[in-house]
Amino acid sequence: MKIRRAYLLIAAVLAAGLPAELNAQPKAFGMSFSFNNIGITYEHFGSEGNFTEFALNAKFSEMFLGRQKSHGGDASFTWNMKIGEFISSEGNPVTFFAGPGAVAGWGADFKKIPGIYVGIKGRIGAECSFSRRRVTISAYAAPVLGAHITESDGSIKMDYYRNGLIYSLIPEIGIKYRF
Repeated sequence: MKIRRAYLLIAAVLAAGLPAELNAQPKAFGMSFSFNNIGITYEHFGSEGNFTEFALNAKFSEMFLGRQKSHGGDASFTWNMKIGEFISSEGNPVTFFAGPGAVAGWGADFKKIPGIYVGIKGRIGAECSFSRRRVTISAYAAPVLGAHITESDGSIKMDYYRNGLIYSLIPEIGIKYRF
């Protein structure tokens, strides 16, 4: 019984310590699609239009091309800064953004066996927020400069992650709900 009270006290102290501003900031949850992947995204907006994005993606471009029999996946984080904005003729804001981030995942590289990849991720794009519907549609490119680590015949090999730049030329389309 005393342990339960201690847990409740710790939870209450932690909850009271969370800044109210953090909880009041807008957020968005949605999906992204491209030839290379499909994923779920979460965005947390900060001051001056800047936002962070967390994404979990399933990668399957090498399967579509017939080079692999299994898909890959990754997790990424980007910190995006607003670089411009205008209001459309319908009154909806269109925002241009760019920012750095990081990615880590498992998958096949261009004509190579599957392995772990890690890298620095960039993101540049535009999004349109529909004021009346609380929906945001975005299009962006997300290049990755990274390393691909594989194991073959008992030896570990590290190579440049080619898919990170090859598939960044194909834009990703996202749709998110703001809350």
